Amino acid sequence: MKFILLVLLFITQYSYAQEVSSLACFSHFQNLLKEWKATGEWRKEFQGGLNKAMFISPTDKFGEWVLVRSVDGGTAIARANQKGRLEVSFKTEKCVKDVKPFTHDKTAASFVSDNDVKKFITTHKEGAIYVWSPRMGLSVNGIKEIQLATKSMKLPVLILLDKEVNDKE
Repeated sequence: MKFILLVLLFITQYSYAQEVSSLACFSHFQNLLKEWKATGEWRKEFQGGLNKAMFISPTDKFGEWVLVRSVDGGTAIARANQKGRLEVSFKTEKCVKDVKPFTHDKTAASFVSDNDVKKFITTHKEGAIYVWSPRMGLSVNGIKEIQLATKSMKLPVLILLDKEVNDKE
């Protein structure tokens, strides 16, 4: 059974790699994938409904990802981490390159970095990480529940805020 599961995972990864390589202007952004050290372990996620796919690959750096998606008239590729993302768009006509940086704001006083999360994971053999969003009512209510549950189990908990996720995702 494990062998079949591994084969299915391999086939899925290969299929996603083929989908990424078939996107418009692939030959122009292929070098960025190497430069940004995308592992090629692609995951496919859908946003804005079932018709808008985004391919996501981790890099060799903890908390850093490469995102690739088809956009009107071309392809967008981005390197994202806790500080923000650098997005490079390629328009299909002559694959014209457009670079835009996007930084995340740090308005939350309790901002937790990827290094803080990594430290929590390496410090505690067992524990819980709970991610909530002000735009998801049930996740807000879940904060109290996770605190009670982890307290009763005598487990440490790290509570993280994600302002970008919404109930439609």
